[in-house]
Amino acid sequence: MNQNHLDELIRNYIDEFSVINNDDHREYYKWDAVKQFKDAWDIEAADFAAMFKKAISKTENLINNHIVQPANGIVKLAEHEEIAEQVRGLFRALFYTDDNGQISKRQDRIESFVDAINALLEKYEPGKWKYKQEFRSALFYLNLFAPEKNYLYKATQAHAFKQCVECEDDFGSGSSFQLDKYYKLCDWLVANIKANEQLTKLHHDRLTDSMYREDDYHILAFDIIYCAVTYQLYRGIDIFVPTKANNRRRAEEEKIAALQTDLEDLDTSLLDLMQQRASYDDFAVLGFDIEHDIFGAGTVVSQNNGCVVVRFDSAEKKFLVPQSFEKKMLKFKDPEIMNIILEISEIDKRIAEVKRDLSIKSMALKRSLPAEESNE
Repeated sequence: MNQNHLDELIRNYIDEFSVINNDDHREYYKWDAVKQFKDAWDIEAADFAAMFKKAISKTENLINNHIVQPANGIVKLAEHEEIAEQVRGLFRALFYTDDNGQISKRQDRIESFVDAINALLEKYEPGKWKYKQEFRSALFYLNLFAPEKNYLYKATQAHAFKQCVECEDDFGSGSSFQLDKYYKLCDWLVANIKANEQLTKLHHDRLTDSMYREDDYHILAFDIIYCAVTYQLYRGIDIFVPTKANNRRRAEEEKIAALQTDLEDLDTSLLDLMQQRASYDDFAVLGFDIEHDIFGAGTVVSQNNGCVVVRFDSAEKKFLVPQSFEKKMLKFKDPEIMNIILEISEIDKRIAEVKRDLSIKSMALKRSLPAEESNE
């Protein structure tokens, strides 16, 4: 782990604390959401659907967003009287099964919950792909119920944090995601939070009676990981910053300054694009129908790490997402899904362009610096 990088990230978080928590950004809503859930949750509620809807009423974009609404899917299922008790039972198993702190067993329990809920959705809410549950959405439910034992997770932000602190223990993604390794990284972050008196004081001072306090800094750990991307808190970390040039002609200094400004602008653009791309992390296409110019009709049977596996009559084929859809030989039958795929494609192209420009500008800057500075 790179302790220096984490220390700098925490300093940046502290420096931006007032912005993160002002009336425009209100990132403190996470603690409001958990308090609301804890106060409203009642596994024995006569109307489980109404209870659950009230419990998640302050989660804002934690679970649902403009693309997917898995929490709304739970409400819709529970409104079917014939399966309301079955839905209740699945939450009872998810929340109240004691795994004795064995995170791998917890992951198995979450995956079983997701499979069971999605089977009900397929039967009782067919075609409502926005209601589909993913591992992350079920993990959010578990966090709302027991935040002191769990950690919130969003893929893009979590992997950006892992890279920042140079964590070598890869927790994977998609079907290869390993919850125990992610929790281990978060435990390390919480230990550092607890050791920082300035940060813990700032945090406690912002908490009001409407916010949950007994999370053992687990929500704060996610808040740091999330805000690092959203508020550009990685800026300046592990980025080559040359020392001030001495005894150089003005033209050379101006050239270096211009390149540095360009790099800062490109870095800002890249962070903005990363945030946009992160909003599509929960987009899943398992079970959806596809048409291919050569292989004909097929169905997505697997999705992992930027690839989908499609089962055709003749064979199963693997395709990259969104690249394979840009050639128009492969397309989803649902036009709404195709529009989302094209949106992802456009963002990915812009990210690639910005990364290319960053590489070009970085090399140009390195060539413009004196040898002793460029090797620092």
